[in-house]
Order: sequence, then C-alpha cells, then structure tokens
Amino acid sequence: MHHYEHLKTEKIEKVLLVTLNRPPYNPLSSALYEEILKLCEEVENSGEVKVLVLTGSEKAFSTGLDVKEVHEKGPYEMSLIGDLSRKASWSLSELSIPTIAVIRGLAVGGGLELALCCDFRFAAEDSR
Repeated sequence: MHHYEHLKTEKIEKVLLVTLNRPPYNPLSSALYEEILKLCEEVENSGEVKVLVLTGSEKAFSTGLDVKEVHEKGPYEMSLIGDLSRKASWSLSELSIPTIAVIRGLAVGGGLELALCCDFRFAAEDSR
C-alpha cells in the first residue's frame, strides 16, 4: 500500500482502515482529495482489499473543505478543487467493494459528502 501524507492506512487481513489524518478536524484539501483518488485506484486494482472502512482522526470525521486553502485560491483554482472533490467522491462511491464510514464528531459539508458516498455509515453518539 502506498504511503499517503493525509491518509493513514492499516490493512487488517482483507479490511483496509483508512483514517483522514489532518487533525484536529480533518479539513479536506486538494491534496487530500488527490490522495483519496489514488487510494481508490490502488484498492480497485489490487484485488487484495475486500472492505474499506473510512474514519477521521481526533475530534472529527471531517469539517469539509479547508477554509485556509479556499482563501488562497482564485475562482478558477476553486473550480478545479470542485472537480477534484467530485472525482474523489465518485471514485469512493463506485468502488466495487463495500465501504463503511465510521463517524465520530463533526461530519459537515464535504466531510458529510464523503460519508454519504460510503455504502454504510455508523455514527457514534457524539457525531453531528
């Protein structure tokens, strides 16, 4: 499995645990969306993973788009990030294996969208 900067991966037999790892709230950046795309391609091509579990590190599943990145980009660059987020979401939703979102804390905006792209969602009592 490839090493990712913003995703932690742990393979337990045929299950791949994927943790969004941009603490404390795991905002979604263009780099993270690119990693999700690459991960989905790797999972689909490997045939070794039979279930993907997606969760967030620390305080949240994900609070959505990285506001700091938004302020640094112009309209054209933001449209590219929008395209990238749609491609990443589509890739996750179209995986040929079951996907499960495990939600703790906040899941809003693009973070909620990622959770909704999974086949199943399990939410802790503190999820919002």
